[in-house]
Amino acid sequence: MLLNCGRFLMSSSSISRPSALLSPAEGEAALGHSHQELTGGDAVVRALTDDGGFRVICIDLTQTVAEVVRRQALTGVHARALGELIVGAALVRETMSPKERVQLLLRQGEQGVRLVAESQPDGTGRGLALAPDTHPSGSAWFFEAERTLPTGHMHRGVIDLERPDIAEALVGYMLRSEQVASAVDVACEIDPTSAQVLRAGGYLVQLLPELSESTLAIMTARLSEFPRVGTFWPGAADRVAPDEVILDGEYGPQGVPGRMLEELLYGMPFTVTEHGSLRWGCRCSEARMLLSLSALPRAELHELFSDTGALTLTCDYCRTDYTVHRGMLDGLQQPS
Repeated sequence: MLLNCGRFLMSSSSISRPSALLSPAEGEAALGHSHQELTGGDAVVRALTDDGGFRVICIDLTQTVAEVVRRQALTGVHARALGELIVGAALVRETMSPKERVQLLLRQGEQGVRLVAESQPDGTGRGLALAPDTHPSGSAWFFEAERTLPTGHMHRGVIDLERPDIAEALVGYMLRSEQVASAVDVACEIDPTSAQVLRAGGYLVQLLPELSESTLAIMTARLSEFPRVGTFWPGAADRVAPDEVILDGEYGPQGVPGRMLEELLYGMPFTVTEHGSLRWGCRCSEARMLLSLSALPRAELHELFSDTGALTLTCDYCRTDYTVHRGMLDGLQQPS
């Protein structure tokens, strides 16, 4: 799994290789927070029904996904899949561990495409596409989830998939790995002409122990006819089939997530437990990069710096370049 320091590609003349990775426990406080973030725009709403039957999380993550897709230079099916995976990571974190980190991975076999999505407790998210042009025939799909527990240990679940459907993967993971019954829908819509992200979001309905059979029957019937996630954004009438359900009316202070919530829990008394903001953010920094380099053997560092005395490292998540001179590592590297 990719850890929360991100991956770095290092190059010096013709040399290019990945650096060492930090574990989640290695210096969150010492290394500081994200080196860059986008402000505002995206939102999450969490609610509980008053009878204790359902927990519902609704998310609008359009700006975060748009920034990830732009930085990863993705188009088409991979842009949509990564966008849905980023929404899924936020939904899992908000449901299972709001104050801890969650990372999701969708991969095709051992050699195919790998899509990585990460959601942090401060509301930031980021994503990464590895080998997006690789399509090994006959390779199975796998969905992996990793989240930090309050104890600091890692909880990891892996399920195999018949097809790369993010919503199905999330439902399967929540049931098989977390023993949580849920209903999930996610969406990421890409403009076919401009390749821009138009909207991205989703919801998760968690079934709780106090749920009665009659209330479950109502929700099951409602979800079977529930509008697609993409219809909750303004302007939906311009891009859906004539017979598809379109939601009219005003948007309240909770925006698109609030509209989703109201429709999902229509006629069911509920209480909003949180309304928060989400945004894109990358946790790479010069300090993290230097610490990763300092873990390499002296002989390997000497080889890397032998031609020019400097390295250019690029964060795979945000594509930020860092230039490192040999003297910047003095005092950091352990004796070999």
